[in-house]
Amino acid sequence: MTAPRPSIPPSDGFDRDVIVIGAGPAGAVLARQVAQSGLSVLLVDAKRFPRDKVCGGCLNARAVSILSAVGLEHVLAEIGAAPIEHVDFISGARCLSVPLQGGWCFRRRDFDQALVQCAIAAGVEFQSGTVATLLPEQAPSDPNFRQVRLQLDGESINLKARCVVISDGLNRRSLDETSDEFPTRISPYAWRGFSVTTPVGSQYAVPGALRMILTSSGYVGLASCESDQMNIAAAMSLKLVRRHKNPGLAATEILQSAGIQLDCDLSQVDWQGTGPLTRRSLTAAHRRVFLIGDSAGYVEPLTGEGMTWAIQSAVDAAPLVARAVQDWSDSLADEWTARLNRSIRRRQLTCHLLTTAVRSRWLTAACLSVASFLPVAPQLIASHLNRPAKTLTNCPI
Repeated sequence: MTAPRPSIPPSDGFDRDVIVIGAGPAGAVLARQVAQSGLSVLLVDAKRFPRDKVCGGCLNARAVSILSAVGLEHVLAEIGAAPIEHVDFISGARCLSVPLQGGWCFRRRDFDQALVQCAIAAGVEFQSGTVATLLPEQAPSDPNFRQVRLQLDGESINLKARCVVISDGLNRRSLDETSDEFPTRISPYAWRGFSVTTPVGSQYAVPGALRMILTSSGYVGLASCESDQMNIAAAMSLKLVRRHKNPGLAATEILQSAGIQLDCDLSQVDWQGTGPLTRRSLTAAHRRVFLIGDSAGYVEPLTGEGMTWAIQSAVDAAPLVARAVQDWSDSLADEWTARLNRSIRRRQLTCHLLTTAVRSRWLTAACLSVASFLPVAPQLIASHLNRPAKTLTNCPI
């Protein structure tokens, strides 16, 4: 059964309470949370759903606890997610296995589609295949709204909302006309992300294991998401990718450094890629606009934490978005920045330190050797990453 052809939603003089741009985990979860409070919510994505996206397709136990707290844990069973029991860090001939129970692996397109369906069930209006752009502020003529332009197949319409949430990923295309309001800082050393889901009947697709192959030029993650499907995700230096002129050949070089030879030609599969991974938005909220998920800042996700940050930010931002609809105050922007720093950016710092260590061959070797003699060290890191979220707020108005 094919999805219905998207069309520009009518305005009819009606202003939505909230427009959410980007229907990944962050956008879909926030839209659902806000809609459950009785607000009118339009969720928009530039891609037509269901769609693939660059991602390793993994959740750790912390992310699962957040989904459970908001009543979305059933999604994992519905999409047939496969459990993850341990993570194997491999560098050359060295291998360190770290228990990481409670995690799950799946195809990202299935997960995102399921979360969008949950949002629709909560009353969210969903519009896929439509490019959304935040327009410059119109104050003082209309200080109670922000305008968003929607474009589809040559049609264009401007809609107003009392609050706009930006969750369209690293590149933040929706902010092209308001970049001065939301400056960003990109690390000059940032690697690029690539991923693909491919049928691989290989001994290296170990059920229950997330395998991370590490080199100083990048790393590749392997995880079985179904009986005959493997998620392959990589973060690689631009120099390595340019040398091979193909992300599949670059990933193959990294895998071969650990003696891994997959039974498929990675240069012939359809890889998806990202821009620079490590970046930070210098403004997380401003004048009825909130940035969540990857749009608010991201670092290379060696720990598989990317979607945890996204879901956490959605749940944390939902009550502030509801308050902004009722009465915007600049203090809400300060509060959102403080929450981001407290619940997400500190965890991103841990991940950033780990990815920095990976870029040094001798430091990686030293860390793996020490961890082999002192297994309690990596277990403490795993426990920190898996620790359930303590404060999860609902979205009362």
